[in-house]
Amino acid sequence: MFLASLTIQLIAFRCAPPLRIRGTSDAHQGQVMLPAANWAMAIATIAISASELESGLTSTAGVFRTSERLSHAYVLSTAGVMLGASPTLRLF
Repeated sequence: MFLASLTIQLIAFRCAPPLRIRGTSDAHQGQVMLPAANWAMAIATIAISASELESGLTSTAGVFRTSERLSHAYVLSTAGVMLGASPTLRLF
């Protein structure tokens, strides 16, 4: 509920771009989905994955260049999600 109301307020005060917000459930108002954000993440993921497949994980032409760098990026993103979610979970 907190993130949903925060997102709606940011858009209302024009601190965030106007995005279409969809509720994922009629029973739970706090669960929202931003279709534009989902599409942007999907396109970025496909582009990075395609560049890695084209160059191969052992060549020097890919985004991450080595599988070790790819695993480091995964660890950093997982840690970032945990750090972002922990304060939110304390609110409930």
